[in-house]
Amino acid sequence: GFGLGFKSVLFVCDQPVVFSGARSRFRVLAGVYPASLSDRQDKRDEERLKKRLEEFGDHNHKGTIVELLLEDGIDGDALLNRFRAYAGYLVVFSRAIRKCDVCSITSPVSFTWQPQRILENIDVGDLVGPTGRHTALVVKSADSSDAVLIPLDKLGVNPNLTAGVPEIWVTTPTGHEGRSGILVNGAFDVNPGRTQLRDTPQNTQRANKIGLALGNALGHLFEFATNDWNSCRQS
Repeated sequence: GFGLGFKSVLFVCDQPVVFSGARSRFRVLAGVYPASLSDRQDKRDEERLKKRLEEFGDHNHKGTIVELLLEDGIDGDALLNRFRAYAGYLVVFSRAIRKCDVCSITSPVSFTWQPQRILENIDVGDLVGPTGRHTALVVKSADSSDAVLIPLDKLGVNPNLTAGVPEIWVTTPTGHEGRSGILVNGAFDVNPGRTQLRDTPQNTQRANKIGLALGNALGHLFEFATNDWNSCRQS
């Protein structure tokens, strides 16, 4: 079935076109029906999308590209503003994606997460947020399903660096905003709009698990800094 993200696409585009690998090449009609790219116009679209993949170095056309022909009056750059604001954190919280390029004609930007490992499951690195580039300490679970991001500057924790960024994430941001500046990502159960967490025992258990893991990790980091400050500072 189609999820919330796909349905959101239909607010700005009537017929999304998907080109993925050798077999998945289709246009979505009436919001639900995937029609194969078969007629002459479709073939022209297919060739155009192949060339777009080649621009990104994919000359074997194994990647995936989704084309959204926006409806009249819709500003594509405006649609990307919120994505740009949060993309720096998306590459931190995703399971595998560590780089995202927004190839806008007016304001292209690249978001990457290339941290240094301090201790097991504790990383530190730089990212780009709404206030600009800043450093973050990230504590992740062993399977990377849960993570806590703490914004840092030269003086320590600085919640102003993540001002306006939702504090609770389920890979993507929810609508929860606070003042601590610390971002928490986990496999929480959310409402249909993915804006709020449900009041469930599972969410409580998940939050407790994340809190305990964070406490243990910070305890190990404190011991490391106390016993070998030079190595900790360099990492």
